Amino acid sequence: MTPHSSLFTNLDPAPHPLNIHIADGSTMHGNSLGFVSTSTLSVPEVFHDPRTGQELGTGPRVGRMFPVNNLHLPPVAPVSVAAATAAVSSLPSLALWHSRLGHAPSSRYNS
Repeated sequence: MTPHSSLFTNLDPAPHPLNIHIADGSTMHGNSLGFVSTSTLSVPEVFHDPRTGQELGTGPRVGRMFPVNNLHLPPVAPVSVAAATAAVSSLPSLALWHSRLGHAPSSRYNS
């Protein structure tokens, strides 16, 4: 998924628009689908998201998942240690471990 329409050799409405829910709770919408081609690389089925104006990450599609190989996050305001501790301590134990283990399924760890 990229916001850069200039990279596409063709860009058409997606037959099945893609909604990706990202960590900050917002959703990226891939409403267009196209073919990105350079002199050294051709990538079919790339989604276009013009709203963000930035590339957040890159990675392959594996089934219905997109493992991220390169992550580019915008800077965020610093959070105090007290606020972070309060937020973490309010999570139930199982939910906390679920988050710490990269959202692994519960079958991967014992409660």
